[in-house]
Amino acid sequence: GMVHYTGGVGHTGKHGCRVWCGQLGRHKPGDGCYFPALFKPDNYAVAGCDFGDLDPALVLPGDPGKFRENLCILLSS
Repeated sequence: GMVHYTGGVGHTGKHGCRVWCGQLGRHKPGDGCYFPALFKPDNYAVAGCDFGDLDPALVLPGDPGKFRENLCILLSS
């Protein structure tokens, strides 16, 4: 139910991070269910999801400002 309050897409969406860290998800070809995979699979070429590996030590912390901005958009809709 929090998806409706936070404006997020849930854990299976492209921007599924629940703390607005900016990490994008990846999905299998032809599937719309995203996964928070830090490492790019071998021989993987899905448009919009084929960015390089992400270093776990460099994953950004949550962004309260982005959360607040999206919450205001949701509340004003």
